[in-house]
Amino acid sequence: MKKFFPLLMLSVTLTGCATLTDAQKQQQMANAPLVAAGLITPAMATDMAIDDADKIQHLINTSSPQNQQQWKNNITHDSYRFDSFKISVNSQGQPCRAYQLQAFIGRHDQTLQTTACRQDDGAWQAINNSAAPAQS
Repeated sequence: MKKFFPLLMLSVTLTGCATLTDAQKQQQMANAPLVAAGLITPAMATDMAIDDADKIQHLINTSSPQNQQQWKNNITHDSYRFDSFKISVNSQGQPCRAYQLQAFIGRHDQTLQTTACRQDDGAWQAINNSAAPAQS
């Protein structure tokens, strides 16, 4: 059941792509694994460049506690802020990371605060999160 819900959310998200450009569809498909894992929001995935999604994945894997990273994409001019709060180990012995991601994409600002744990296969999965809706 745990794995079914993210896939359902992903299919609902991708179903609503009728008004997206081809580039947005490609970005959304490339970013779909991060959405399915709860590491970014569907709204972020629609417009987030693939290299920015890769950077976020890298930071989830390597960032130390109390670390902040900010960057601006030179092509899209979107900017991001990743704050790593704490690293812990859950009851299954998996490493977990609490972080906040702020995305300033176009005229839409969105914040995701989550805790993600590394699964046995090495992939990260959000165990809880809260997303502030995009602002126009």
